Amino acid sequence: MRVYIQDCRACGYCAPGVRDFFQRCGLDFRDFVLNGIDAEALAELGDAMSRQAILKAEKRARDGQQ
Repeated sequence: MRVYIQDCRACGYCAPGVRDFFQRCGLDFRDFVLNGIDAEALAELGDAMSRQAILKAEKRARDGQQ
């Protein structure tokens, strides 16, 4: 499963904050915006905010949304 920027936005996270988070973690924010990120890779960071985005992605998938 992939987590997308809209999952972060659904959590109330702002794009600049997500960009800063990705930069701190050494992740490619531009690629994330274009393609999303694998939920497992995000979960490996062990961050509570990442976990919330993963939960939103799981709900989106259960609801059959893209």
